[in-house]
Amino acid sequence: WKKEGKLNALRDELSKLEPDCEAGERELLELDASVRQIESEVTVLSNAEEVYKNLCDRKNGQILAAGGESAERLQELSSRLNAAKSERQTLRKCLHVGKNLIERLQSMSKALGRAKNKMMHHGPLGVLGNLAVNAVHKQTADPVVRRAREGLGEFARSLESLKHDPTCERDGELVRLGAVLGQSQGDLDKENGISPLMDVIHQAIGLLGTKLDEVEQTVTALEAQRIEFVENA
Repeated sequence: WKKEGKLNALRDELSKLEPDCEAGERELLELDASVRQIESEVTVLSNAEEVYKNLCDRKNGQILAAGGESAERLQELSSRLNAAKSERQTLRKCLHVGKNLIERLQSMSKALGRAKNKMMHHGPLGVLGNLAVNAVHKQTADPVVRRAREGLGEFARSLESLKHDPTCERDGELVRLGAVLGQSQGDLDKENGISPLMDVIHQAIGLLGTKLDEVEQTVTALEAQRIEFVENA
């Protein structure tokens, strides 16, 4: 009798929960249908974007093939766009080299610090100890130091290879910083030479960031002009 009573109580509880369960199942089905519809719309939009791009490329080719003033205008826009994209790629690479150089210098600083602490741990530095520390700083065969030297040279060359506007103060400063870094190999041998180098590198990276932002805007604007021209031609 007791088991039957418990079973009846469970049946009553189940009957109360069944409407909520059925409503939840219906809601889940509706959500599934909404998700499928959204996925279908995304697929259609993706396909439409690809179709639109293909149509623009086809019309672009037709304009160039037809020749005349429209073709010349389109070639001029495309040339400026490609130049801006190339400059953007160069700036991105230069920024990557600069950030990588900072990591190398930080690794070098830590390695030299550990070496110096190890020497001090074995006794007072004195004259011989100071000479030993200097020898560590000049140990160009050390992989960490060698990588820092290579990164410093690569960053200096990257700055020199950039396209500079002689009338732009920022570009002039980048040229100056590139020259400073190109002549700073000897600073790595100095005990306190890394910190000033870091300041110069961070300054160069900041200027590169502003230059890249401007080029990004130029690329976006030229691409919009090209598409508008193709659409209206």
